[in-house]
Amino acid sequence: MKKILVSMLLVVSITSVYSQSSPDSVLWDLVKTYRSLGGLSCDIQYKYADEKGPAKYQDSLNGKYITQGADAWYEIDHTINIRNADYSIAIFEEDKIIYVGKSTQDRRIGDPLGAIDSLYKYDPGIHSTVKSVKDFWELTLNLPKNAGCKRIIYLIDKKSGLLMKTTAVVKKSMLFEPGSAPADAKDEYSNIETIYTNYKIGNIDSAIFKTESYLSKESDEFKPSKKYDFYKIIKATPKL
Repeated sequence: MKKILVSMLLVVSITSVYSQSSPDSVLWDLVKTYRSLGGLSCDIQYKYADEKGPAKYQDSLNGKYITQGADAWYEIDHTINIRNADYSIAIFEEDKIIYVGKSTQDRRIGDPLGAIDSLYKYDPGIHSTVKSVKDFWELTLNLPKNAGCKRIIYLIDKKSGLLMKTTAVVKKSMLFEPGSAPADAKDEYSNIETIYTNYKIGNIDSAIFKTESYLSKESDEFKPSKKYDFYKIIKATPKL
C-alpha cells in the first residue's frame, strides 16, 4: 500500500492555488509567490485516512522538497525525484534503480508544489470557492463527477502566501494496483493530507538539481555517478 500511496501523492499534490478575493485572481498570486522566491525548501508529511473517518490515519509518509527557479528535487519514502532543464530523474534507493526521461515542458509538473496552474488550465469544469479562516485562506476545488479526485482543499497562510496543508479526496481504489483493490473500495473515498512545514528561503546548493550529480551520458548510454555506482539505469525511451 505504501508504494502505491507514494505514487498517488505525487499526482494529487501537483496543483496549488491561492486567493485574496476570488479563486481565479489568487491563483496567479500563488504562482508568482513560489516562482519569485528563487530557492525554497520544506518538509512534507503525507497522511492517509478513509473519508468517513478522517481522524483515524491508516498510513503516513515523510518527505522533503527543494526548488530553485524551474528546477525541483523531492524525496519521499526512499525515492528521490529530480527535474531540471534536460531530464526527469527518479532514483529508487531500495531497488537501486535510476529511471531517466526527457524533462517535461513545465519542469515542475509532477512535483509536490509544481505546476500550480495546471489543474485550472486543463480542466475548466472545476468549481472553486474560497473563504477566510482566521490567518489562512481556504480554497476548495470541486472536480467533475467523473474525476478520480472529487475535491481538493488548500490552506494558505495569508501573511507568507505559502501552502500549509492540502487535503485531496480521492477514490479509494486509486490507492491500489489495478485489480488488487478490495471489493468495498469501488464506491469509497479516501483523504490524503499533505502538510508543509519548516519552510526555508534561499541558500540552495544548485548541485542538487544537476544531472551530473546522479548520472552522465557517454555516446548513447548513461552511466551512474560514483555515489550511485551500483545502480541500474532504465531509460524512458530507447533513443533518449
